Amino acid sequence: MAFSRQVAAVRPQAEVATGNGSNGIRREPTWRDRMLDRSLGPARSRSEQQAFTLLEAARDLIAEHGSPQFTVRQVLERSGLAAKTFYRHFESKDDLLLAVMEEDLNKGALILASMVDEHADPRSRLRAYVTGLVGFLSVDVARPYMSVMAHEQLRLAGRDPEAVRRVTSPLIDLLERELEAAAAAGVVRPESIPLDTLTVFHLVVSQIQALLLGQIGGDAVELGEYTWAFVESALAR
Repeated sequence: MAFSRQVAAVRPQAEVATGNGSNGIRREPTWRDRMLDRSLGPARSRSEQQAFTLLEAARDLIAEHGSPQFTVRQVLERSGLAAKTFYRHFESKDDLLLAVMEEDLNKGALILASMVDEHADPRSRLRAYVTGLVGFLSVDVARPYMSVMAHEQLRLAGRDPEAVRRVTSPLIDLLERELEAAAAAGVVRPESIPLDTLTVFHLVVSQIQALLLGQIGGDAVELGEYTWAFVESALAR
């Protein structure tokens, strides 16, 4: 149980109904917004709590068994929720696994962004991204869980590639922003940032998966530095 609390994702805070419209003008809540918030707020909060309870139950089962071979019934028993509650939130076990993945990768992107922001120059920021992403594997307690999720990501990418692209987008978007800034500073080639972003991201992810699945050996920190040297050479102007 303790492990799942360490890897449990940061729950997104509810957005306030104010904001900028497409014309850039700040929009205050209308009476409809306030009415819906009063009437649906408690139900929305309860539904969110139930969803996160299901996610935490799935994390517990993965961590305990070192495998994704759990059943929806086991998730229900662990969470104390009914089957109708599960299927009100998730279409299937795979849908639940995608949600777990999305929450964990969102948290990972936030942590990685804070690591990148410790540096000022674009080259150091890119290096922090690559070595930091691989370096997550240096946390030994998380590796069995991450190994299972790496295997599941590969499986789900074959079944539903668009869903996997969606859940990995926070990490991809972060890398693209850093590459754009590095290109503007003349650190990397500027010709094909979108393609370079996907190429670098999938290279780094494939290194992580290969290490987790025992296809390559070595230390995560050393692998991160090696991968960065490879990426830096490939992107050089």
